[in-house]
Amino acid sequence: MSRPILFKNFELLEPSFGELHGGYQLLVEGGTVKELSERPIKAARTDVIDCGKRTLMPGLIDCHVHAIHSEVNVRFMEAMPLTLIAARAATRLRAMLDRGFTTVRDTGGADWGIKTAIETGHMIGPRLYIAGQSIGPTDGHSDSRRRTNRGGECVCCNGLHSNPPSPTAPTKFASPRASRCARAPTM
Repeated sequence: MSRPILFKNFELLEPSFGELHGGYQLLVEGGTVKELSERPIKAARTDVIDCGKRTLMPGLIDCHVHAIHSEVNVRFMEAMPLTLIAARAATRLRAMLDRGFTTVRDTGGADWGIKTAIETGHMIGPRLYIAGQSIGPTDGHSDSRRRTNRGGECVCCNGLHSNPPSPTAPTKFASPRASRCARAPTM
């Protein structure tokens, strides 16, 4: 566990104040703000950071990032080794943190492995919330179908058939079309 950090000699950006305020000290323990005070904070065995009158502010939150998408044309990533994708994600996530983003929401692409790598210290980056697979409008940038693809795998229901594990299990989709799908498993 890392030692507590005591920040001194900074201008505090607190939006409710409407302007920068000096004369504060801030104690962080285990990645959490423990105390903000206008008086000297007494804490044993801390790392002290003199901010040199720089601005100290709350962490920023970005609600739409793509940690692993390092190519403008997402199809180029299909031929890229997963190790290179992860290495590029590490660089992008560290840059986000360096820009002041302490929390980000990946809206498609990053998985629980990237999230866990950050949480366990194998990768340096902001707190990461993942959405999993990208979702979006038909023909949008998250729609991987080719323009020549006329539909899903099944023409009767666009592939949205039920796949229950047993005859007594409830179906995933309640659509009557799903039960008539030619591709649905037979019981």
